[in-house]
Amino acid sequence: MAPELQAKIYQGKAKEVWSTTDPDQVVLRFTDAATAFNGVKKASIDEKGALNLAMSVKLFDVVSDAGVPTHVVESLNDTDLLCHRVTILPVEVVVRSVVAGSFAKRYGLEEGMLLDQPLVELFHKSDDLDDPLVNDDAAVALGWAKHWELQCMKELALQTHAALSAFWGAHGITLVDAKYEFGRAHHRVLHFVDRNPGIMVTDLLGILRITKQSLGRVLKQLVDAGIIEQREGHHDRRQRLLYTTERGHALAVDLTSLQQKRLERALIGLPDGSDEIIRRFLLRMIDPEARPQILQLIRSLYDLKD
Repeated sequence: MAPELQAKIYQGKAKEVWSTTDPDQVVLRFTDAATAFNGVKKASIDEKGALNLAMSVKLFDVVSDAGVPTHVVESLNDTDLLCHRVTILPVEVVVRSVVAGSFAKRYGLEEGMLLDQPLVELFHKSDDLDDPLVNDDAAVALGWAKHWELQCMKELALQTHAALSAFWGAHGITLVDAKYEFGRAHHRVLHFVDRNPGIMVTDLLGILRITKQSLGRVLKQLVDAGIIEQREGHHDRRQRLLYTTERGHALAVDLTSLQQKRLERALIGLPDGSDEIIRRFLLRMIDPEARPQILQLIRSLYDLKD
């Protein structure tokens, strides 16, 4: 059963993002709004939202069939698309097959020239700065992405571009260039499994407070990617115990290191006794009904007494 809509958390030019009762899923609502010149001109076109959703689902199916993971879960109706919640990386990947547009102008080339192989460019995702061109080192130095993330993004963008080029080519259309965006997902699952080796699926469900179906989809992707592995219980073979692989542990450490450094910097210079105040504050951030389970998990993790 699909989660229920809660609140609108983002209003775009032609789409809305809604939170749901599942914290790991959101709904993208495709509207009939139409804009031009970066939102200067606005209009409404009947059935535009439904048409855009239908086209998006078809293209995402093409991409998924090519082995590229996407955020799409399922269509809920003509305008609503259920998706995994992700953290958007502020780096856009543009893949070009034909010289055109800004690329032709930037290098003084004639439009329409076929490139020997697809060319990849990176841009900083920023409307205020008009999405400036960046290189890998700048993106890493400014904290927008890790080197390994950029490499993964480029590979997936080329894989996606090849699949879509073949799809459009079969319809007599040349894919000149395209922009691909990426997001980080499944961080909570990876974090809790890495911090609690051998955690049972039932305990993880209780911590995350998501549906078994939702967790199952996430775990399948992480297992297929070699990030998490499942083992039989020591005393009950029906149990599924979760562990991060060597690659998964390295990824978990990498993803949390920046946030940990931020917290350490924030704690420096605080007066004596601040640690206890912070602990109490963080505990109160947890829903009251979930606090006993979280406290028990923390005590077992660090072998603490009441």
